[in-house]
Amino acid sequence: MSDAPADQRVYAFIDLHGNPVPYDGVSPVKWRQAAYVLVVRDGRDGDGKVLMVEPLHTARWELPGGGVEVHELLVEGAARECYEETGYRFVAKSATPFYVGEGFICWNPERGDYFHMIAAIFEGSVTGDADASWTPDPGEIRRVAWLDPAQLTTESTHPNFWNVLKRAGLVG
Repeated sequence: MSDAPADQRVYAFIDLHGNPVPYDGVSPVKWRQAAYVLVVRDGRDGDGKVLMVEPLHTARWELPGGGVEVHELLVEGAARECYEETGYRFVAKSATPFYVGEGFICWNPERGDYFHMIAAIFEGSVTGDADASWTPDPGEIRRVAWLDPAQLTTESTHPNFWNVLKRAGLVG
């Protein structure tokens, strides 16, 4: 916690691409609670694949997930978001997150969309294949893929999710 008065703190915001964005010092900072899933298929012994999405707003890979609704538990929001973004039904290993991260994001500096985000990451599995009737939201997701973690790089993965993959021991 900084000893500086709230109006003099420097917030380290990043945009949706993972690039630094200066805080304008005026716009309100809103809270955002989010939940994401970490699913590794076929084990973690070097041959596993991790479920990732490429959203429209960036060419960097992210874990499936997003904002949690006020009536949802975090783990329920993670499962709902996984289905909405991938068509897979997520089953959490535990109702306790594997990882909790905090950060400052800015979706649109021109509109003053600044957020203080708390993100919970849940480990688990998916049941079967993606739902055959599922279709991606054309305004949100470009691609869904099972990727070899060895193919992911800091340049191809959003920094927030690179740190999660690193904590899980999937990337170096």
